[in-house]
Amino acid sequence: MMTKTAKALEEYDRLADVSSDERKLEALRKKVAIAFSEESPNSVERCLELIYPGPRVPQVGQELSFVRRMVEMSKTSDMKWNPRYVEYARVLGRPPEDQIEQDRKDWPGGCMVGFILWLGQKWKEWYQSIGVGHLPLDQRRYYQDHKAFDLWLKHQKS
Repeated sequence: MMTKTAKALEEYDRLADVSSDERKLEALRKKVAIAFSEESPNSVERCLELIYPGPRVPQVGQELSFVRRMVEMSKTSDMKWNPRYVEYARVLGRPPEDQIEQDRKDWPGGCMVGFILWLGQKWKEWYQSIGVGHLPLDQRRYYQDHKAFDLWLKHQKS
């Protein structure tokens, strides 16, 4: 469970609701990134470089930020890996621990690039399979689609 990250996000949200002090928000953003690095397989440096908490509630047609998705998913399981990363590794024939090492070799300086490209392609395939492949991606990734997409993803073969 991502308790440190969730607590850091709560602190960030409280400040964001009452203040626009960029220095304080940046300090809390760093706290979120550090907490996330401690509860995930990502390095502190990488998290500090990439993690921005994003809005608390998604707007129509937009997803939650990466950190918020991870925290929300972790509330229902004791996961170490993003379930979609697990499916990515499975389709490529490796356990997640081995796949992340392979991705680090294949994508130095951005080990999630392979996963991000693969996942984007899978979203495209899924939307085409349900007959809405003609819509641009930014109009297709509605929050309510995630459960159906994840179910479809579990049945993908290598």
